[in-house]
Amino acid sequence: MTKTLLLASLLLGSSAALADDPPPPAKVAQPMGLLQLGAVQPANPFGRVAPATVARYEEDADVLEAQLDVKKAYIKAADVGVMGAKVKLDRAMKLAVNKAITNEEVELAKLDLETATAQLEIRRAETKEVEVKLKYAKKRLEDAKALRPAPPARAADPIPVNPR
Repeated sequence: MTKTLLLASLLLGSSAALADDPPPPAKVAQPMGLLQLGAVQPANPFGRVAPATVARYEEDADVLEAQLDVKKAYIKAADVGVMGAKVKLDRAMKLAVNKAITNEEVELAKLDLETATAQLEIRRAETKEVEVKLKYAKKRLEDAKALRPAPPARAADPIPVNPR
């Protein structure tokens, strides 16, 4: 019985000691492969870019510049819409003072102004999106042009024949 109590006290005592110990630090899973977070990776590990890739980057930048021009025109149109809604609201408020129109028509004019203002904000956000895309497209193009061009494809070198 003494052996059992001794064994039980050793087991309970050791588990109590383990409970007081701080837990071991949790292992952080490391990403597999060579890429690490925050590590800068070269755009092209071989340092060469095909001429077709550069041409594609140039085309992407040109298309985005054209889209940016369209978005800027949309902003101008939306700005004109806001100005027109302001004029309409001012006119409605003057007519409401003279009781020539109802308050409902004034409220509709206010809603028209709010709608036009929201449309202008949407157009500005769309423009900003294209500006960001254009910025990165130009960066890709600059990076591609900075790399050495890939050599043109050529036929394999002939294997020398040992003439005997």
